[in-house]
Amino acid sequence: MNTAGSLTSRVSLESWFVPSDLMAFPFNYGGHRGINRYRGDYCPAPLISDSFREEVLTAAMEASIPTYEGTLMWNAGPCYETSAEASAAVKMGADAVTMSIMPELIKSSVKNIETAVLSRLTNYTPNVKRGSVSHDEVIRSGEKAKSTLFGILGRL
Repeated sequence: MNTAGSLTSRVSLESWFVPSDLMAFPFNYGGHRGINRYRGDYCPAPLISDSFREEVLTAAMEASIPTYEGTLMWNAGPCYETSAEASAAVKMGADAVTMSIMPELIKSSVKNIETAVLSRLTNYTPNVKRGSVSHDEVIRSGEKAKSTLFGILGRL
């Protein structure tokens, strides 16, 4: 579980996002765009397990918690995206963006641990909502997620 910024207004804040694909920015992290489809010495297993991802989606549905699907972009951070960066991410096909999860997924792949990603959409990026993102806003939104997170995890 992590938090992410929504790159589009079609997804409401304080929603859960279950990515079906990942991309890394800068793209040289792992060397590939659409890194979830990469296999080899660097990532011997998929970064997102299709079966575990389906279990997460089913658990959310059973808990009557809506989810959104799409592509999650990883940005090394530690900073929030500028409007230009967020607009570029949209043009590259991303639906949400986060500063966490990619290093953990790669390490899990190396250890052959099946993973899925569940992201709490805590804020809109500046291409959607003008102005800067408040870290306090992100923390508050994340805190509100506890009950729905426990609803999903309890069914997993």
